[in-house]
Amino acid sequence: MNLSIFNSKFLKNRILRSLIAVFSFLSIYQFLIITKLVKPSNGMHQWQNNLIRLQRYAYQDFSNLNLVIVGSSIANNLPASDIGSSVINLAMSGGCAQTGIESVARKSSKPAILLIEINETINRKVDEQAIRSIYNPFLYNLRLYIPMLREEYQPVSTLSPRVFSIVNKIMSLARLVNKPKTIRSVASGTNRDNQLTKTLINQAIEKYTTPLSEKEKSLFREEAEHIKFQISKLNKDGVRVVLFDIPRDPHLQATVQGKQLKALAKELFPVSNYEWLPEPAPRDWITYDGVHLVTSDAKDYTAFLKNQLFIKK
Repeated sequence: MNLSIFNSKFLKNRILRSLIAVFSFLSIYQFLIITKLVKPSNGMHQWQNNLIRLQRYAYQDFSNLNLVIVGSSIANNLPASDIGSSVINLAMSGGCAQTGIESVARKSSKPAILLIEINETINRKVDEQAIRSIYNPFLYNLRLYIPMLREEYQPVSTLSPRVFSIVNKIMSLARLVNKPKTIRSVASGTNRDNQLTKTLINQAIEKYTTPLSEKEKSLFREEAEHIKFQISKLNKDGVRVVLFDIPRDPHLQATVQGKQLKALAKELFPVSNYEWLPEPAPRDWITYDGVHLVTSDAKDYTAFLKNQLFIKK
């Protein structure tokens, strides 16, 4: 009997000590985050990166935002900082504008301008999993006051990139002698594999030579109706909504599907009812794959965007 009581007390003490140890570790980690000794991570993969950017927008105070950009990976590489400090790019890699629109609609403080990318990527559905995760009332308030529960402060996400960075630097030094040569493109301002780029552009052109199916058109119309509904609500909240599409490889835009998509977008969002950003002057826009602009051209388009929205009278 005495042995049983001893074992019971010992077990309770072990559990208590474990709980104290866990609580102490979490308290220390929270303190390191608050004091900024632990730096936030941008994520280890695409979906996590999207979630982190959505969470940052949801949990930070953005009461004086001039502009929020929403869209897909096509708009994702537009450097928001080139436009101004009160600008956020919420375009989702591998996603669509609807996810960003939903996040803006749920936030109490609205931006002065919402710039929405409209093209075939709106055929993708809103990321319901991410939106539910962020705006669940209980989890939202928990993460609001306990930052370590946010995705950007997950220990694996925070530590792994630093470990990989060190390993990559060591491997880069080891490969320095046998480093393969890359072609420097003066026009693009970035290293590009010209052969790979040409292959990807040709594949995109081949894909776009196929006319849109009725199913694709139907999905496009369905998602457009959802976007229009959200736009009407945002307009009532005083948000200026501007639609846009980023230029691509000229050969891609000249395809059957390229022309169809452009016509369908203007049909569903007529200029008589919706504000569209004017198209930039014709030029040979340089892309990695026919769709995504290289860094320098993304900066050029961002400068054009800034001029149209904030500078041009």
